[in-house]
Amino acid sequence: MHVHVRRFALALMVLAMPACAANGTSATGSPRRASSADNEDRTTVRVENQGWAEATIYVLRLSQRIRLGDVPSQGTRVFTIPDDVVGAVNSLRFEADPVGSSRTARSFDVTVVRGRQLSLTIPPNAF
Repeated sequence: MHVHVRRFALALMVLAMPACAANGTSATGSPRRASSADNEDRTTVRVENQGWAEATIYVLRLSQRIRLGDVPSQGTRVFTIPDDVVGAVNSLRFEADPVGSSRTARSFDVTVVRGRQLSLTIPPNAF
């Protein structure tokens, strides 16, 4: 079985942004209750899925594929990247795997800085 894998560096836009703690709100706009020390060390990724299929998001490090969670179609979620994944590695890739499809989409290498938030956008035509 042939599985189509697209690299979608242009389609999956990854931008380094200040950590969510800077504005004191979560992705839903509600106030955060975690301590500021906890937020300073968290590395997160905000995923906006503009596609028509729910997608499972993975972070890829070396030969590992770590599941972060699901993002509904036309939805947005914020995931914490585990500290041991960020570790000393400063370059990661992300994969979006649409539910019910054999096609996936991957980003190119992304520089990750501990305590920052990355932003990924999955456009409607990514799969």
